[in-house]
Amino acid sequence: MNRTQSSSQTHRPHTPEELLHQLQDPVDEAPATVKAGAPRMPVGQVVSVNGSHVLVMINLDKDFAAEFMPRVGGMICIESKSAEIVAGVSGLSSPAPGLDSEEERILIAEVELYGEIRHTASGSRAYARRIAALPSLGDVAAALSEDDLHCIYRTEEAGLLKVGTISNAPEISAQLSPAALLQENFALFGAPGCGTSAAAAVLARAFVKARFPVRTLIIDVHNEYSRSFGRAASIVPVVTGTITHWMLSLREMVYLTEKATGPLSEQEKDLLIDSIIAAKKRYVRANPSASSNEAAEQGVRITADTPVPYRLGDIVVHLKKVLQASNDIPADVIQHMETRMEVLSKEPRYKPIFGRLALDDSLTELLSEIFRMPLAGKSISVLQLGGLEEEVAEVVVSVVARFARMIAEARKDTTPLLIMLEEAHRFLPMNVEDAPLASQSLQTILEAGNKLSVSLGLITSRLRGVSSNALEHIDNYLAMCLPGRADQDHFLETAPESAPGILENVGGLENGECIAVGLLSPVPARLTFTRLPADAVPRDPARVMTTEQSAGSVSHTDLDEETLFALIEQMRFGTD
Repeated sequence: MNRTQSSSQTHRPHTPEELLHQLQDPVDEAPATVKAGAPRMPVGQVVSVNGSHVLVMINLDKDFAAEFMPRVGGMICIESKSAEIVAGVSGLSSPAPGLDSEEERILIAEVELYGEIRHTASGSRAYARRIAALPSLGDVAAALSEDDLHCIYRTEEAGLLKVGTISNAPEISAQLSPAALLQENFALFGAPGCGTSAAAAVLARAFVKARFPVRTLIIDVHNEYSRSFGRAASIVPVVTGTITHWMLSLREMVYLTEKATGPLSEQEKDLLIDSIIAAKKRYVRANPSASSNEAAEQGVRITADTPVPYRLGDIVVHLKKVLQASNDIPADVIQHMETRMEVLSKEPRYKPIFGRLALDDSLTELLSEIFRMPLAGKSISVLQLGGLEEEVAEVVVSVVARFARMIAEARKDTTPLLIMLEEAHRFLPMNVEDAPLASQSLQTILEAGNKLSVSLGLITSRLRGVSSNALEHIDNYLAMCLPGRADQDHFLETAPESAPGILENVGGLENGECIAVGLLSPVPARLTFTRLPADAVPRDPARVMTTEQSAGSVSHTDLDEETLFALIEQMRFGTD
């Protein structure tokens, strides 16, 4: 394959220790230690229970310490007879405020039940999402101790992904469940500029640092991630020969043909199918293998979707044979199909797929590099789509998703594959007709759930633009800042669980902050992602301006006529 950066160069495989050294973040990540069994401070008592919705009465007498005052979005512990129930504060009200500031005041806290802290037979404590029994009237509500927070957020538990800190308790590590991210699907979204790409990089780096067995594929729409992972990643730019025409399915081939030359009639589609099959059979006859011979003996048919190499020229050869033979297909239909193939092969916009003249079976090399099989010291691959035409990018995503599912179905015991898709609203749009290829290929992965060893992470700045069918299969959300009211409402409607006190804060998040909802977090949590090193922050190299340039201290280079002429030639004919 002709790539700008090829993985065929021979390098000594890097040890996990070397890769981890590269991915160390410039912040102190050591968790704070607290005394075990720290006492809780009572703040009130339960006065109403309605399912998971509970009311707690708080008596603000003169001895009440302000630091223990429950806050919306915070948590408290309800000490029932059977368990220590963890609840989130969703609202506060004062039903009878005193006229005299010296009077005692009564507040009502509305809380949602999250889970409970359980004591094991060995005397240790563990947090569980399930609640064995609802609290009773009169149960004491207390402020959580630091020991409780460490227990809830599982700071001492091994095998979790450390991605930052809890925003309102920075001494507590924010850790996510890798099983939830890999066995289910997740969405990472927020307004442009709030740090979604940096958060995606933190997640991918966290898998490496945790030594978790996973192959991560980042579909990089703007070529932003080339510096984010050092030698832990393989960078795969989509250039001429990376994904070639014979790797396309029939739907993908028809899609590009119609984009380039107009709609195909049913007769033309049938003719195209026969021509592709004939061209593939010609290649197999000229390049027999043990597998192809065995398939022939077992009666396995080659179809238009079989990933077997073929030349576009062999399609034309077959069309000429059909034209010479006596058949019911009109000559003008056959000649029109020949013209379509010629236009397709010379279309400058589609050069990355149809521009390679040499015919070689590079599928093994491609899939090995994209899906990291074997890992060879690099568990992350970055597929760069920057600069591709929209329809070419659409086809590439469709091809990758289709092969990912085929591999997962063939080998369900393989190392899990996580596909992180930038600009998910572009490939899984609300209107499926806007991306008919990618939508179908990606939807099959989403619907497979934990049956396959492949999951999707949707990264987008337009949650409302993502297909509702896709969001039905998203079980975990990482919501960053959403300043728009409509976006906030959409998030609240699609969130996989109820936690109104914290979810409604999504509009006031700082850059780098997010609200984690779903099984990836023990409770709905507001967390701050780990700060990346400056040279690892995802960014488009072509758009980066140094501090000096932005300050105007560096002179700008103007375009001369020769450079402008070359640019126009590239626009017209696709020349480099």
